[in-house]
Amino acid sequence: MRRSLVLAIIGAVTVMLAGSALAQGALPTLLGNWVKGPSKLLVRPAQIIYTGDGSGILGGFDGAKGKGFGHLTWTRWTTGSAFGHGADWIDDCQPDCADGTYTAHQATVNAFRPRGGRFTRLAITSSYRGKPLVSHLKLERENGNLFYAL
Repeated sequence: MRRSLVLAIIGAVTVMLAGSALAQGALPTLLGNWVKGPSKLLVRPAQIIYTGDGSGILGGFDGAKGKGFGHLTWTRWTTGSAFGHGADWIDDCQPDCADGTYTAHQATVNAFRPRGGRFTRLAITSSYRGKPLVSHLKLERENGNLFYAL
C-alpha cells in the first residue's frame, strides 16, 4: 500500500514536471507572414511585413525574378531570441508606393524580448542606396490588431 502511494506521488510529480518543462520550452512566435498569406503569429515566419504600408518586407533572395518575396533563413530560434538573414525588399515608391518597384538588399533580423509567448522587438540591419539602415521596431497593439512600430 505504501509503495503504491509513493509510486503514485512520483508519477504525479513526473507528469507535473514534464508539463512544466513543455510550457517553459515553448518557442515564442513572431508577427510574420505566410508566403502570399496574411499576418499571423508564427515560429520562423517566411516573411515579415514590417511597415504599415507594405513598403518594407523581409524575405529571401529566392523570391527574385517576379516570384514573390522569398523566404527568410532562420539560423537560431530559442526561448530568448531569434536570428535570421535574407533580403529586405524595399519599395522605391516611384511614382508612388502602389506603383513602385521593390529592390532586395542583404539583411539580418534579430527578434528578442519575449513577452506573452511572442517576441516584442525586432532589429533589422540592411542597406538602402548604399547606406547602412538599422531599424529597431516594437510590437504594438491597436484596436485588437498587432503591428510593428518605430
